[in-house]
Formats: sequence, C-alpha cells, structure tokens
Amino acid sequence: QRTRLKLYATALREGNLWRSASGYLACAIDGDLGELRPGDRVRVAGFISRLPRALNPGEFDFSLHARADRELCQIRSDIPDAVQILSKAEWYWP
Repeated sequence: QRTRLKLYATALREGNLWRSASGYLACAIDGDLGELRPGDRVRVAGFISRLPRALNPGEFDFSLHARADRELCQIRSDIPDAVQILSKAEWYWP
C-alpha cells in the first residue's frame, strides 16, 4: 500500500542546517497514513529527487506538466513513521 500526497514545503534540512524553501512537491510513502488530514503541518524524513523526465521521444513528460504547477521535486520514504504530524488542522479548514 502506498500513500501519495502533494505537500507545500516551507523548509528543508541539509545536514544540521535548516534552509527556507517554498514550492510544492510530490510525496510517496509506502504504507497507510490514515490519521493525516488536509491542512495538517507535517515533517517528512525521506529522499528528495527531481521528477523523472520522459525517456522516449513523443512520450508525455509528467515532469514538465508538474513544473507548470511549481512542483519541482518529489520526496519518497519506505516507512509511514517518516511522517510526523507537527500540528493538526482546524476542524474547519477551507
């Protein structure tokens, strides 16, 4: 089972240093994140990479499509415990 999310990044950790960031990223976690709700603030530990480009001529390029939405990279993790909920969203979050 895999959970897919679209997250908005506010900071990235590089070694011991936190750097400010902004933009969307795709998130894929192996496992179920049943308690996670839209609007929750989370910390994700995983591997960040660029979205893969099309490899064959004429193939649809999902990375260019995602780039139009400012989604430039993806983060992946093998375990659901890599997602830590920092604060829950309000019960009414439009």
